[in-house]
Amino acid sequence: MKKHFFAIALIFLVSFCCFAEGYYGRDIPDSSEIREKIIDKWFTQDLKSLRFQDSEVYENSLGQKFQVRMEELDDCFAIVVAPASEIEMELISPNETKTAVMEIYPYDLPGSWILFRDKKTGNPISVRYYFHKNSEIYVEFDAENVPSMNAAMKKKKIDEKVYGSFLIFGMYLAHSVPVGLTIDNLYSFSFTQMVEVTKTSLPWEYADVNTLLYDDSLQMIGCIREKLPGFVFEKDACYDGELKPVKISTGELREEKAKKGGVSLDSFGFVKWVVDGLVRPISGSNLELDPLKTPTVKLRTGSKADLFADKYNQYFALDWIRNIAAAYLSILSDNFYTYENSGCEVQIRPFASQFTKDGTKNIPVYIKDNGYSIESLKALFYIFAIKEPGRFYLAAMRETDNSVPQNVFYARTAVLFPYFDSNGDYNVSIFENGKEYTIDEFIEKNPGTFVNLVRMQSSQRFFPQ
Repeated sequence: MKKHFFAIALIFLVSFCCFAEGYYGRDIPDSSEIREKIIDKWFTQDLKSLRFQDSEVYENSLGQKFQVRMEELDDCFAIVVAPASEIEMELISPNETKTAVMEIYPYDLPGSWILFRDKKTGNPISVRYYFHKNSEIYVEFDAENVPSMNAAMKKKKIDEKVYGSFLIFGMYLAHSVPVGLTIDNLYSFSFTQMVEVTKTSLPWEYADVNTLLYDDSLQMIGCIREKLPGFVFEKDACYDGELKPVKISTGELREEKAKKGGVSLDSFGFVKWVVDGLVRPISGSNLELDPLKTPTVKLRTGSKADLFADKYNQYFALDWIRNIAAAYLSILSDNFYTYENSGCEVQIRPFASQFTKDGTKNIPVYIKDNGYSIESLKALFYIFAIKEPGRFYLAAMRETDNSVPQNVFYARTAVLFPYFDSNGDYNVSIFENGKEYTIDEFIEKNPGTFVNLVRMQSSQRFFPQ
């Protein structure tokens, strides 16, 4: 029996390893054999000649088509090697309307390869490989020396080293890392060859997606969506441990304003309602209210927050999500956890820097007791979806008073579910105050905000009130 089990395990391990090794570059059109033949005509040709050169279409040995063209930019120009794609178009004439298939060559499809060159010197600046179905995820290799206006640099050799960067949604997971390659290597390297050489220097694990790991999260998302039509916003409202409608501030009973089958909640009550849907199948009741209001931030004596603490807790939303996460973990593990020892708060710092329209910047992506900058969330939750599948997150938004920027307060909470769907597309479903937002909508809605996060385990045993 043991031998039989070992044999099965070994077959599974070998199969998995073969799959893992072959994943990167799988189904990605390969232009390497084409690029190897056009180095002199396109990659080292001077700009003046290229301006008179028409785009060309080549086929690789598999019959896959690629278009080679020059695109002139402000300070540089690009040689684009782009795979073919097809779109359907309606052709309308006075007598009929018919559908035709048109061949196009977008620059950012998986399999696209781009060489950027300096306008003044013609020197190579960088090479970019697009490999992901989301074009905001790619790798780029920068030349060792930035091309200058110095005439002595004009005949720069193409055998100088390059440094690799791995970008997701404008954030660098790796930035300017030595990879042991040169520009002339990249002229003819396939994507698979490039991955093989850089597998220990670039974080390729963030390209690997398993779409089978998100069923628990998707189950919860579906249940929440079903309940949203019955949601009524009510300030200072939640349900206590016995499912009674109460005021969050005092714990006193309140009038139920939702119709039968619905719920009436505010921002804080909404995230508690979601977690209560996980807690009740285990414990038979909702989370108790008072422990969730326990302070988690040590206020500096004499500070404004300290002076107003008796009347208004500026950190209430932060306390709320931290205590909810600790309470849920306590119930799951049958042990008692507090915020300090729960380990639920997210504090990872995965990014080297950020790419902006003004160039690369080192930004404070995470600050203790402040959280993550809103601009980093799309990239951050992509990482969570890859590294922590099956988890969801509670957020406390850190905001400032526009008239008095020093006044910081946490007055809103949200629930966030990162996942990949069955097609491998990355999504984040965000629920706040009974409404659902995409990650782009959420970022646009909260400019300049910082977000504190706690992680929680999703489950199909989810039965919201």
